[in-house]
Amino acid sequence: MNAETEDRRFLSLIEAVGFSSEHEWDEASFLAFLSQEGMQVVAHRSFAAKQPLCVAICRV
Repeated sequence: MNAETEDRRFLSLIEAVGFSSEHEWDEASFLAFLSQEGMQVVAHRSFAAKQPLCVAICRV
């Protein structure tokens, strides 16, 4: 969830080593995107870390 990253330097570092992000996600917009793409979000969990992470379990 790079929209929620407070340390933009860390995001720049991981982009420099190959991580590419096309969208500025936060939890709500990521879950909305999954739903718009036809996925039913069964469960999700967010993790607070240097780079915040949201893991979603979906049904198609």
